[in-house]
Amino acid sequence: MVQVEEERLLFSAHPAPDDRVLALVSARDTFLRGSGAVPRVRRAVLLAWHWSRDVGIDPGLKEFPIVRPYAPVADGVADELLRTGAPVVSTAGEFLRGTNYGVILTDAAGVVLDFAGDRPLARAAERIGCVPGASLAEAFAGNNAIGTSLRLGRAAHYAHAEHYCDALTDWTCAAVPIRAPKTGAVIGSIDVSSYRTVSRPHQALALATRLGRVIEDTLAKSRPGRAMTPDRLARAHSLDGEIALARLHEPDRHFVVPPPAPLTSGLLAARRGQRRVLLQADHVYYLQAEGPLLRAFTDQGAFLVDAGSLSAIEARLVGRNFFRTDRSYLVNLHWVREIQPMFNRTLILVLADSERTEVPVARRRAAELFRLLGL
Repeated sequence: MVQVEEERLLFSAHPAPDDRVLALVSARDTFLRGSGAVPRVRRAVLLAWHWSRDVGIDPGLKEFPIVRPYAPVADGVADELLRTGAPVVSTAGEFLRGTNYGVILTDAAGVVLDFAGDRPLARAAERIGCVPGASLAEAFAGNNAIGTSLRLGRAAHYAHAEHYCDALTDWTCAAVPIRAPKTGAVIGSIDVSSYRTVSRPHQALALATRLGRVIEDTLAKSRPGRAMTPDRLARAHSLDGEIALARLHEPDRHFVVPPPAPLTSGLLAARRGQRRVLLQADHVYYLQAEGPLLRAFTDQGAFLVDAGSLSAIEARLVGRNFFRTDRSYLVNLHWVREIQPMFNRTLILVLADSERTEVPVARRRAAELFRLLGL
């Protein structure tokens, strides 16, 4: 059982003071309208709002995008972080029962690996898409404690309308980065969040710091040849010192951060109803153009793809085993199970999905397909 000091985990769960929340709401509304001087807010908050607006984040965002709908873990580092951090998150969740606080663990890309909290809090998190596989990176979700802690490499906290996006304006969040024992590189973030409660970010920050330290120490002990870097050991010496450090290091000038990079060739921006997701191309059976619409078919059903044209998608997926069978279909050859010859030298591809979908191959494309398959 992971040992965590109980007295640091027990928060009160009273409604946030109306006047404070309303003041933040007013300041955020003024900023979003661009209608004059913004009422007094923390400098870190104002700079984060500017950053979110400059990179094109939608302030009306109500759900976080799912970037890994099939598996929350992307690599060995994230897998090890999840194995080490899951018991810590679970233990903290037990202590926090009844407080309306929860704990979120993410990898270095801001993708949620684990979550623990009361069922009402979990339902509130699910409504905004804060589930394993969702991205809380600032490039997708605007300023939030997890995203900011990862981008700046240090503690961050936001309360209510200090968040840029609508999805988080009822939340108070505090997060610290988790660092690799030997290199000190940021490998994830641990966050303590509450929903519609009194804003006590420094208390939540103290807990997040404690939980992050437990995870880092466990990682260090599981790798005997690796030790924490000197700066981490110095900061770990005093919890109060870490909190003071987090307060003192709020930026005093506008920081320059490059805009988010374009989507890699392995990701497709898609939507189903009001929900937006990022699909991994490897898990797409095929794409079909239907007039002006473009659909991706996966084992989780069909999604509308925001791409413009099938040709644009084909260009982005070069080298990922996608093949243009005719003007309407782009097929992932990994999922082809049968090739059936038809009349007039045309072919039918039978896919490995549950429907055993049949996709036609135009006569002019058949020779190229055989060449690719070595037939």
